[in-house]
Amino acid sequence: MLKNNGERNIEIVGVDMDGEAIGRFTVDKFYQVPPGSYNDYISRMLEITAKDFATRLDKVTVGGRRIATAGGESTFNNSLECAFNADGQPNASTQQIQHNGATYTAFAGDGQEAKYWSIAEVLEYLLSEYVVYGQLQAPPVAFIEALTGEKVVDELDVEGKSVLEALQDCCEQAEIQFAFKARQAELGSREQIVFYRPGEGPSVELNLQYAGEQISISRTNVCELHSEKQNQPTDSEVIETIDVQTPIVATHYEIGDRVTTSSDSRDILGVRRDNRSIFWIDRASMDFEKQCTNLRILRRRANS
Repeated sequence: MLKNNGERNIEIVGVDMDGEAIGRFTVDKFYQVPPGSYNDYISRMLEITAKDFATRLDKVTVGGRRIATAGGESTFNNSLECAFNADGQPNASTQQIQHNGATYTAFAGDGQEAKYWSIAEVLEYLLSEYVVYGQLQAPPVAFIEALTGEKVVDELDVEGKSVLEALQDCCEQAEIQFAFKARQAELGSREQIVFYRPGEGPSVELNLQYAGEQISISRTNVCELHSEKQNQPTDSEVIETIDVQTPIVATHYEIGDRVTTSSDSRDILGVRRDNRSIFWIDRASMDFEKQCTNLRILRRRANS
């Protein structure tokens, strides 16, 4: 009934504490979740919401151009490819537009003064044009400009690609990454997109005391660890994925934070042994039921 509404495509996501619930066969996606009375129920639901948002953007196709006109107005041209700085020439409008509640840079029209697109302006255009205003919280353009060093985008043609692919192509030029997060709000959850440069966030220590020492929470914040190494990675690829569990719920870990180890701690991650690599937090989720925080850490060879 929902899918046959005649107005829009709807994808149904179902959750249940029973992984074998019969209802899983009636929805497009199904996730097992803890009981609603458990403390980590909300964090699990937020994780699912963020993951589903990325999936939705992977189904939205980029095409055409929004062209700036006079007075902050704009028009959309489907016959032109969505290509930023096409043929190496500037094609961004020098004046911003207002459209569907958002203010952002659009394409310049024929005969209009044009400038080169920056990485930050392309990301803002894609998110403003293809995400309904208010559905996604994005950082200010000034933050992304600072993160990317105000880098101008090389010729970038994303016509026919998904929004997710277009964001990835743009970020690759600046060697930055992004992730979706969901946070609890007064009216349900609200998605966020976070841009970061791996390993260049604030440094955080993950430590484990030597055997025989009196346990100290301030000196030991690792209670479980699992590592998986790649067989034959290139220098630019992730060479190891490390899953870490902390002994308490920790709220200060953020995606992109660089991971270090104290000199008086066991080097269980290999941070001190391998000074050619960078280690950073790729995912952080709090589990209030088990009273811990789960981290996914990635290791990659640093650029020489």
